[in-house]
Amino acid sequence: MIDSAEVVTGDLIEIQKDMRIVADCILVSSNAMSCEEADLTGEPEPRFKKAVAFGTWNADVAETKPCPFLLKGAVTNAGNGRALVVTVGKNTN
Repeated sequence: MIDSAEVVTGDLIEIQKDMRIVADCILVSSNAMSCEEADLTGEPEPRFKKAVAFGTWNADVAETKPCPFLLKGAVTNAGNGRALVVTVGKNTN
């Protein structure tokens, strides 16, 4: 388990099944990952997540389907991957 007090913007973190996401992140590698975001977004079903190539995203990445973003507080229910921390603490969505 990763402690949210130990991550800073720019960290690369390993994401595993059944892990609570501790900061807003963007997936840079993934393997069959999905997340439960109902408490955050109201989405009733887990959301499939797919990485984007490191450093290739732009303002339109938010519209990418499947979404590469992991929100603080979401819980992974399948897969694994690596993610770049983009916001921490009170700056998270």
